[in-house]
Amino acid sequence: MKFIGITILLILAVFAEAQVSFEEVQETAGISDKRFNYGCYLGDYNNDGFDDIFITRRSGEVDNSLYKNNGNGTFTEVSLLLSNASKHSSTAVWFDYNNDGWQDLMIANNVREGHVLLRNNRDNTFSDVTESAGVGGVKKETKSVNAADLNNDGWLDLYFNNFGEDNELYLNNQDGSFTESVKIAGANHKGRAMGVVIFDYDKDIDQDIFLTFDGQPFVLYENNGLAQFIDVSLRTKTNLTGFGMGVDIADINDDGFMDLYVTNLKENFLILSNGDLTFSENAVSAGVADVGMGWGCNFFDVNNDGYPEIYVTNEYGFSPEENVLYINYGDQKFQRLEQKSIESPYSGFGSAISDFDHDGRQDIFISNSNYAHQVLHNQSLAGRWIEFKLLDKTSNWHAVGAKVKISTDSGDQYDQSTAGSGHASQSSNIFHFGLAESTSVKNIDITWPDGTKQRIDELNANEMYLIVKDQNPTIFEMENYKSHFSQTPISKPLNFDLRMKNEKALYPNPAQSILNTNSPQVDLTVVDNVGKRIKINALNGRNTTFDVSGLPEGIYYLKIDHHWERMLIQRSYSK
Repeated sequence: MKFIGITILLILAVFAEAQVSFEEVQETAGISDKRFNYGCYLGDYNNDGFDDIFITRRSGEVDNSLYKNNGNGTFTEVSLLLSNASKHSSTAVWFDYNNDGWQDLMIANNVREGHVLLRNNRDNTFSDVTESAGVGGVKKETKSVNAADLNNDGWLDLYFNNFGEDNELYLNNQDGSFTESVKIAGANHKGRAMGVVIFDYDKDIDQDIFLTFDGQPFVLYENNGLAQFIDVSLRTKTNLTGFGMGVDIADINDDGFMDLYVTNLKENFLILSNGDLTFSENAVSAGVADVGMGWGCNFFDVNNDGYPEIYVTNEYGFSPEENVLYINYGDQKFQRLEQKSIESPYSGFGSAISDFDHDGRQDIFISNSNYAHQVLHNQSLAGRWIEFKLLDKTSNWHAVGAKVKISTDSGDQYDQSTAGSGHASQSSNIFHFGLAESTSVKNIDITWPDGTKQRIDELNANEMYLIVKDQNPTIFEMENYKSHFSQTPISKPLNFDLRMKNEKALYPNPAQSILNTNSPQVDLTVVDNVGKRIKINALNGRNTTFDVSGLPEGIYYLKIDHHWERMLIQRSYSK
């Protein structure tokens, strides 16, 4: 029998080799930067239903980047929208902090800069609200930042995993500000912090926190629903020790409990829930140990057969081991796919999963430090599928933490959404299920983040559905989706926000209408983003002010004598 089992596994592996296929498309997609990339974070900043990409860079030599998904397999760099996106950035997360339906961006920087919170202005601009929100924090080496509703009040909170310093937990005050509460919450672990994933491990309708550490035992914090945590690592047998990096969740045995995968220096960990609030480590027996220098990791169903695969991003320059895709054959058994299109022999850190072009096959985005971004377009001969975009227009708009169960002829599948996972990564918040040969889903059971349950009857396969809480699902259409969100920016005075090499040359910074200079004589010329001259003004000893109040919002450049500075005219909001 053992011989027969091995033979069947080998046959399946050969079959998978022929079925699974990826193509590198970053060049044609317009996203082939080679600029010391680190983390990657998927969020839909313009609410068109397609995942956009934010890139962090730690070197300080190059700014972070934002790429808009054009919905046709291509991207456009729109980094100038994030004029204060900072440098020296370790990690970030997209989340809707003010419950207006639009995703904002939290950037966690290393010790050279504090955190930055950029509010989405609903008009393709962002405002720095770090100070008013109270989330700047002390300058620390932050390794992970995740968002979740930790106290079940319908507003998203923030958790920072800091290397060698107390972690930070910011509870949302529901007025645009946060209160740092990590010690009161009992989640102030201080260690060589790395990855975080926030999920409901015990199925009690609140969000628990799992932390990985470099050379120290992992930690699982159990939430009592009021953002009060106790360390249950020993009791749950999750206190494994390794050089843990990234972490992701999936239910690989369809028992309704989420399982964990953790990347590591040397063998990785597959930590399976036993269904009794304890876990067991099974990486070697499952065939997914991997011996590289693992960073990012992702569960996703590459071939739509109903079983989630595992993708591992390795730092090739350190190991050297290439990236790995483990094909899931069910019964908790995986086989490494030997295929060059997914191996990627570069120093990758972040990786994220999305069906970027809505063709029903999930793609891979990889952020490499020594090579271009990689977009691996999934061209596999895959089974049927179904996707869900959830909206709760009363609170927690994008339903972070929601759980979905689907029932088909071949059984049940479960998943839960998160805001942040892997290492320095955030994957799509669109639920994706592979259906193999099933032509429909019998039932969809949604547990919304507030615990409300909603059952939806049979839906056809090979469709993406929009599900608004307590409403019947509709097939996703961009214009219908966008109609759910206010398109009107919240009004505010015009600001003149200028990033200067010599900050004393022009002031105040920012200025609302009048710009002043200490220079006795200087020529100022304003041009727009395509080089058209907008305004010119000569300053001298008798006239040292420059009226900018009449400029429309947008990105501009300011020529000061013979050098250039970038400036941004933008609107800020106040509730």
